[in-house]
Amino acid sequence: MRRYLHLTSALGVTALGVVAMVLALQALALGSALAAPATTDIEAGVLGSSVPITAPLLVEGFEGSWPPDGWLLQQLAPSGLWSPTPDAAMVHSGSIAAIHPWGYGEADSWLVTSLVTPTPSSQLEFWQCERYSDPARHSVYISTGRQDPKYGDFILLGEVSPPPEDKSWEAIPPLSLAAYAGKPVFLAFRYEGTKGDDWAIDDVTVTTGLSAVASTPVLVNATTTFTATIAADRDADFTWNLGDGTTKAGVVVTHTYTAPGAYTAIVTATNASSQVVADTRVVAWAQVFLPLAVRQ
Repeated sequence: MRRYLHLTSALGVTALGVVAMVLALQALALGSALAAPATTDIEAGVLGSSVPITAPLLVEGFEGSWPPDGWLLQQLAPSGLWSPTPDAAMVHSGSIAAIHPWGYGEADSWLVTSLVTPTPSSQLEFWQCERYSDPARHSVYISTGRQDPKYGDFILLGEVSPPPEDKSWEAIPPLSLAAYAGKPVFLAFRYEGTKGDDWAIDDVTVTTGLSAVASTPVLVNATTTFTATIAADRDADFTWNLGDGTTKAGVVVTHTYTAPGAYTAIVTATNASSQVVADTRVVAWAQVFLPLAVRQ
């Protein structure tokens, strides 16, 4: 105690002053701890790892608010408008579907999704049902620009043929979104016609998964690049089996084949909640140099 008092006296600091300094330093340390940014699940990769790799990018069954959050209704002709229906005959699952009812007059009605960014494996899937025998034109459009179709940014993605039977539900053949991989897009269901029919849609889904591609051409003793792709909002570890006994890890890997032939490169993506496999087939070619003909 004497040594402590002697030291504080030598420094010109009283014991009371030392106590005040200690308290101030403790408060400063506490303030720093409170001000320090916490590591979020996203920063730590926990959130991305908990999302299954094949979890759809968009799922809409129309059971909530109308229009669904982020969706848009647009009417480009005097008649017609998309609306929710609880009619059990026009609902595929749950208790509500989206329907465009028939009516007199010209209709050009759009039901536009929220923004979605497809991956190379993405497809648009949905169910449809039709009632009455005077079908209007049903189609699906896509836009890489603005959401409102009045600006003319949408282009046709696919025509939708009516189901074979009145009031029967059918799954529409999936529409590929591979051409729009990595691009934010809006999708739209368009109803056009006069009089027309009831067109109902339900269980709209944009799928995703794992894809694998190789750079081309694949030449013997040349470097080939392999790339795996999953949705941007989920994390995974990637392991490759390149078909000739070589294994590598990473979302992008390179490899040199030393012998000509056909190879199947398999990539496995793994995170905390899922494991998915994809493959790509490559043919490694040997370059052949033919002798030049010599004219006499």
